Amino acid sequence: MQTHLLLSLTLVAVSPAPETSPAPPPARRKHERPRPTLRLGFGGAYAPRSAPVAGASRTAGGLSIDLALGASVQVHKHVFLWPELGYSYSVREGHAGHFFTAGLAPMFGTNLAQVGLAPRLVTGDAWGATGVGLRSGLVGSFGLNILSVELGHQWLRAGGRDLHDGRFMISVDLVTVMKAVAVLALARSIFR
Repeated sequence: MQTHLLLSLTLVAVSPAPETSPAPPPARRKHERPRPTLRLGFGGAYAPRSAPVAGASRTAGGLSIDLALGASVQVHKHVFLWPELGYSYSVREGHAGHFFTAGLAPMFGTNLAQVGLAPRLVTGDAWGATGVGLRSGLVGSFGLNILSVELGHQWLRAGGRDLHDGRFMISVDLVTVMKAVAVLALARSIFR
């Protein structure tokens, strides 16, 4: 029995200690989750008049309202993609136009400020004629996409003619605004 015990102690003393590998670092997500957006935008559209009017400028101004559902998706440290589907309402020379829009904007920056080019396909009722075209714009987005500013151009082929207009839009992300309102309401109920 003593020999067996001595042999066991010798084996334990001679055998190397089991290797313990360092704990792996905690798993980090490379990129944040996509953030849904629901943009409501207002702005102006300026286009050449379809027919000259005596005493009036050569351009006509109009109102544009956009409602677009999308998501901000981070694909690299400072690179985001912003796909959107939306509806656009435009008034031009007293006539309304209703359009479907679809686009994918590459954005560069951080969550606090991003800038990018936003190409969109535009199709719909172009003031009485079916129209198809493109809208492109330079977009700046600030504070988790809460506020976006766009300066752009829209070209439509409708009724056998080319329709162009310049646009300036200011948009608010309703998803982020609703989240902020919910947090403020919760904070208010807690600290009452």
